Amino acid sequence: MTKIFISLMTFIMLALPGCSSDPAEKQTRESDNGPAESARQKAVADAHGGQEGLSVPQGYPEELVPIMPGKIVGGASGPQEVWVQFLVNKELEAVAAYYKDVLSKGKLTNALKMGDDLYMIDGEIEGKSIDIKVSPPQQDDSFKTHVMITIKGDFGPLQQKSGAAGADQTMANKDIQDLAKLPADYPLDLVPLYGGSKITHAEKTTYNGKMIFLVKTISTANKDAVHAFYKEVLREAKDKEEAVLFGGKMYTLAGVLGKYKTSLLFGNYDIEGSSFKSLCTIQLDILE
Repeated sequence: MTKIFISLMTFIMLALPGCSSDPAEKQTRESDNGPAESARQKAVADAHGGQEGLSVPQGYPEELVPIMPGKIVGGASGPQEVWVQFLVNKELEAVAAYYKDVLSKGKLTNALKMGDDLYMIDGEIEGKSIDIKVSPPQQDDSFKTHVMITIKGDFGPLQQKSGAAGADQTMANKDIQDLAKLPADYPLDLVPLYGGSKITHAEKTTYNGKMIFLVKTISTANKDAVHAFYKEVLREAKDKEEAVLFGGKMYTLAGVLGKYKTSLLFGNYDIEGSSFKSLCTIQLDILE
């Protein structure tokens, strides 16, 4: 067994539910609302384009339709369409008025108020069709307004900025729960998190004399789906290795992406009554 899989076996027990004795992980769970958590949230927001939550979808034309400061909760991009969903702490009417003004700089074709709490604003700017929906948030009442912007047009082939070439970008970094736990300098563009995952532990620490990132997530998708996603993420990695452990109960993947030796482990999340089906542990060794 190679050194890379010896390293993986070291954190298999850390990945299993209920098997961690890491006091730092316990402290993270118990102090989500303390000053340290607020500092982490600010660091993550500063590192990810001045927004909380997810990254702005690759290729989104912010110069045409700006994204108001807030929390990005979804988004994806392709050659013919890009969309983003985000939350803001401004009243519905103020947000709707802002986007009416933005589209008025091109061609405002529709501005409707549906009932008391839904605005639908459509238009065109520089040959791109733009659809904006402004409504109350459905799940996060710490914000006042939810916005969804869909822009259709010819965006051309998107240039991948990471090792995730060929991966399903709609599942990359989408709707991640507890994102504020992630170290601010974790390379989300290079080694993304599977969409809909919940971060249960994340840290940047020293292991065997080297600096590493260690991230543990759980997902409502089964381990085969998460495994397939990361096989695409590592498709162009160097020194790739993979294995099936314990009769197919666990999978491992490994390879070098950029300056990171990337090691992943996937397994079932066997907690009775939980909606989560799989777990994933990511270890990134920072190479010199």
